[in-house]
Amino acid sequence: MNRLQKSFLLIILLPLMLLSCGNKATLADIYLFPSLGATSYTIDVEGIIYSEGNCEVTEKGFCASESSEPTLENCFVSVISYDNNNIGTFAATISGLQPNTSYYIKAYAVNEAGIVYSNFINTKTKE
Repeated sequence: MNRLQKSFLLIILLPLMLLSCGNKATLADIYLFPSLGATSYTIDVEGIIYSEGNCEVTEKGFCASESSEPTLENCFVSVISYDNNNIGTFAATISGLQPNTSYYIKAYAVNEAGIVYSNFINTKTKE
């Protein structure tokens, strides 16, 4: 490999290495606010990401389930995709719910370290 090729690789690879999560990726820090409101078929929710950890958040959203431990595997999900504003508040309307039904809801965030879930709230749709 000649000097020009080595310099080119260094220029390309160095920024990528600096932007990586380092040796040990850490989870984001996330919180779910009380429900903003509900109809018979929807619940409005809002969460906040205080910190991305040491990796970029690539997905965030909300899980709603009749189970007291909602996860991505057992819930209705209203996903908010990566939107260049990872730290701060985000909101969604979870739809497709049943009237007069109690739901447990958590916010979640995904980064290289994995999935982190917020506290949960319990709220009910209207009749």
